[in-house]
Amino acid sequence: MIVLLAVLALFLATPAGAQSFREPPASGYGLHDERTVGPFTVQRWVSATSPPVSPAGMCECITVVYEGERYLLSLGAPGQMSARSVSDLTGHDINGDGQPDLIFSDWSGGAHCCYTTTVHSVGPEVKLVLALDTGNCGPGEFVDLDADGVLEFVTCDDTWAYTYCSFADSPFPRVVYGYDAARAEYAPATPRYASHYRDELAIMLDRAQAWISASGGKDPGLDKCRLLHPVLGLMYAGRIDDGLVLIRGLYRGADREQFEKETLEMVRKSSFWVAR
Repeated sequence: MIVLLAVLALFLATPAGAQSFREPPASGYGLHDERTVGPFTVQRWVSATSPPVSPAGMCECITVVYEGERYLLSLGAPGQMSARSVSDLTGHDINGDGQPDLIFSDWSGGAHCCYTTTVHSVGPEVKLVLALDTGNCGPGEFVDLDADGVLEFVTCDDTWAYTYCSFADSPFPRVVYGYDAARAEYAPATPRYASHYRDELAIMLDRAQAWISASGGKDPGLDKCRLLHPVLGLMYAGRIDDGLVLIRGLYRGADREQFEKETLEMVRKSSFWVAR
């Protein structure tokens, strides 16, 4: 699900310097608003054929970013509807590489979907260091979990939506992306930060045990979903074997082995998961 975008549906590949300050990014677009965030000027250009901008920011817009009068990048494309927002963290060096960063969240609209978060490090070149489709998990959050001055990106894996049960009961395991200086990009690193979420995992385990004790066996699909909350919490934290032990200890269905197999396959297939 991580999209370190070879083909960027969100980004127009206009070379730096090819666009002048306040020049429309495409024919038929007019300047809607302009905001200064740190050293950057963020312009939002709206299509004349679809000029309304909703209170949530949904519009047929192209966002253009400058540093002074130096063109940096454009986001969006003609005909594309989205609600794109620039983070207040923009202009800060969130990944510790010594360069200010551009941070955007993009929402496609709809009841459950879909969010994309991007981070560009702005030096002599503009480098994409995070481009992540977080789907139903919202825009995510940048937090310095280990207090080292470099922010981690905290989100979840919505691969499990509607698996065995309704959306409301689906498990969405927490995922942490850390900045990998050697690769110059953010990458899944949840096991490294698992200790920060021990209390949350304990609460999920207590709730799953209480559910199985009170209602286990009445609805196998719901049993799986309730149990998967702590199971996936363990597995995404790098504790695959502990997650399997939990399934074997609590799940009462005759399809336990199949349940184990399907869970392992889905976990290992997810681009959000990383082994310890």
